[in-house]
Amino acid sequence: MCLTLTLNYFGCVHEESYVRPCGRDGIRCNMMSVHTCYLRAEVCRDCWMLPDFRQAPSYQPEEAMTENDVLRYQDWNLVAETQDLQARLHSLPLPNLLNQYAHFYSTKTVVFDLLNQSALGVLDEIVHHHLVPAFQARIIDGENVPLADRIQTLNIRQILVLNYALADASQTLDDDDWRIAMGYRVFTNFNNSTHFTRLEDLQAVMDDCGICRNPLNHHDEGEINRAVVKTICNHMFHEGCLERWFVSSARGDCPMCRKLLRETELPQIPTRLEIDGPFPEWLTILNRCIRPVIPRPEATTPPDMVRLQLAFVDAREALVTAREEFTLADRSVRTATEAIDTRVFVPLEDLRTFQDRLFESAANIEEQDFRDYQYSLRQHQRTRLIRENALRDLLHKRQEKDHAYDLAQSRYYAAARALKMAWDVVTARVLEEVEEAEGAEDSDGSDAGERAIERRMMNNLSIH
Repeated sequence: MCLTLTLNYFGCVHEESYVRPCGRDGIRCNMMSVHTCYLRAEVCRDCWMLPDFRQAPSYQPEEAMTENDVLRYQDWNLVAETQDLQARLHSLPLPNLLNQYAHFYSTKTVVFDLLNQSALGVLDEIVHHHLVPAFQARIIDGENVPLADRIQTLNIRQILVLNYALADASQTLDDDDWRIAMGYRVFTNFNNSTHFTRLEDLQAVMDDCGICRNPLNHHDEGEINRAVVKTICNHMFHEGCLERWFVSSARGDCPMCRKLLRETELPQIPTRLEIDGPFPEWLTILNRCIRPVIPRPEATTPPDMVRLQLAFVDAREALVTAREEFTLADRSVRTATEAIDTRVFVPLEDLRTFQDRLFESAANIEEQDFRDYQYSLRQHQRTRLIRENALRDLLHKRQEKDHAYDLAQSRYYAAARALKMAWDVVTARVLEEVEEAEGAEDSDGSDAGERAIERRMMNNLSIH
């Protein structure tokens, strides 16, 4: 079963569809599982490649919030902050095979594996707080961004959004569909399997193959594998036909009765979203390039000081808000965790006591007592499942708030440092002018020096 990822962009109201083939060689099967991922404040790759994506007929400024993002980030010198990132983008060791990362800007068939949660968080910060705002700022400033820069930045963004879409899909697919979509197949060894019996006496076999409908003792010219197998459900097939069936229907069921033939032979389910793990080489390179760049101003005017002070106040308010939201999210997670173990539908001790009794003397238990136990057990399982699902949602929300809190701390630190550097420039200029005035006083021997000092002090006080 192949996986179709539909990306719905709110910024331009466009959709894109990517296919993740279930075959590792990129071959598609005849079954599709469709999953839609909604992306706010984003535009599709076609609009991205326009000279100015804001000129697209379907552009939604209230959804994209582009101008607001750039205005919010302008105090942190995006050009300098992303200079190393932009330089590295053109030489990243991205997988360059057909339909892989290096071709995300032009292909709709992708072969990729899901990044782990830590890598996904780092990539999100690189894209949404460095590369994309810097790209948007260049567009708003009227710069004609070169095609190579557009493609490289778009590639990294598409890696992120497709990983998010795949992570969402992993939570909706069942175990078998997820295994198949990720290319995990089982090729049964018919010689050493408890589910099949090879038939050697083909002369005694008069039935037809349940797949190709040809006689079992008939084989196409040039067919190498002429063996016949009989399943545990008493159906017979050409071994080659059954192998090809399992390639296209990797669930492991019988073509005739749909009985699971390989239930005990299926591989381990691949991890949906690993918490931690190694970073790809290209992401490690980009991660080293992230650093807040706080330029030391050569000169500071009163409007500059006002702007920096307002940015500092805004960053502090955002930090307080992010801290409160993270604290609330963390408290909700703790409460939900405690509820799973303490607030139960039926006392766990009663369930365990009955389970021990069932194990030791099941025949002596009355039917009504067993039915009451089953009802209580299922209610307990249902209640626990509901609370576990709620906890999963709260954990995801806490992760988002934690990331926002981390970003708010970084921005607050950058705003505080920028304001301090500006004050240092003003203070240094005051001292220089005082020294010049004192020198003028010594040389004039008159009141001109004092008047110069007073005049410069008043000017500097107005700046402060």
